[in-house]
Amino acid sequence: MEETLAKYKRELEEKSEEIAKMRDSKRVFADRAEKSDISKWGRDFLTAHMLGVMTRKGWNTDFAQDLQQKAGVNYAANAADIDQEVSSLIEKEIMHELKVARLFREIPVNGGATVLPIQTDAGKAAWATAATSGNLENRPQVTANQYNAKQVVLNAYRLVSSTFMDNDVDEQVLINLMPMLIESVARAHGRAVEDVILNGNGTISGLDNYAAAHSTTLSIGSATRLTSGLLLAAREDMGKYGLNPADMAFVVSQNSYFDLLNDANFQTLDEVGSDLAARVVGTIGAVYGTPVVVSEEFPSEAAGAPAAFAVNTRNYVTPRLRGVSVEQDYEVMNQRRVIVASQSLGFEEILPGDGAGNEPSVKIDFAA
Repeated sequence: MEETLAKYKRELEEKSEEIAKMRDSKRVFADRAEKSDISKWGRDFLTAHMLGVMTRKGWNTDFAQDLQQKAGVNYAANAADIDQEVSSLIEKEIMHELKVARLFREIPVNGGATVLPIQTDAGKAAWATAATSGNLENRPQVTANQYNAKQVVLNAYRLVSSTFMDNDVDEQVLINLMPMLIESVARAHGRAVEDVILNGNGTISGLDNYAAAHSTTLSIGSATRLTSGLLLAAREDMGKYGLNPADMAFVVSQNSYFDLLNDANFQTLDEVGSDLAARVVGTIGAVYGTPVVVSEEFPSEAAGAPAAFAVNTRNYVTPRLRGVSVEQDYEVMNQRRVIVASQSLGFEEILPGDGAGNEPSVKIDFAA
């Protein structure tokens, strides 16, 4: 009897251990060793957030509940970190759609209008053996023996995209559509930002409003082509702002880019190397060491419309107020949800040109 009991006792112990491991395996996932790393699950949290907005269930969707259990992260206890990660990921999606906007620095602001003090260039000091009257002054001279600091007001404006979702869309269908929906939101915002930086919108002054016009124009059509020589001439008009090619960029339209491909002096990426492309996102080549970026947001070719810009990127900034937010509302009459994605930003010039051969940006226009 003792031998029989001992035999079955060993088998029961083995089975008990096996059953315990099977029970634990339902709750243990391979990635839970890093459950505190919210960024590891960032993409899934973004999907869960967008799904909750579209279904009006918040974090109570089946997908969100399963995700919290799988990641070992509770939304209620980590709401601030998760929301920050989601907002950051949406911004990254938008940044993937930006080319021209990524040339310029972003400055976080705390309100719709923020005063930024700036330091202007100074005049020359005087050689003297004895102390004289003050000679520190602005360049160009504003008032003799007087140096004044300046300021720029950074304005951030609301940018909104909206879409509608019918009430009868299944949650599982939304999960499958989520990558395309997120990409569409990012694409809509990216195009709007690129457009306002190039062309302005009446409230925000884009490069078309800030840039000085180059003396040479292009004929509409194929009569004249944009050349590297013409871009170099525009750079010459920039004066001191065009000296360092690392602080500059040429922004051209699609047709102008194809014109440059016919120019032997235009260097494509295989000639300038991958370092330039890694340093300046969106670069498709270079002209005398200055990166060339193509944008599809140029206006249609018409008299007075720009064909290309030469710009000192350090002289322009993009103020940003907080991050990107996604909200929803429900229209009872139409039985549909309104999905709204919004962000606040602007585009400002730090120092204007002096009209005497020193221009931070120059444009080449079309002529009839």
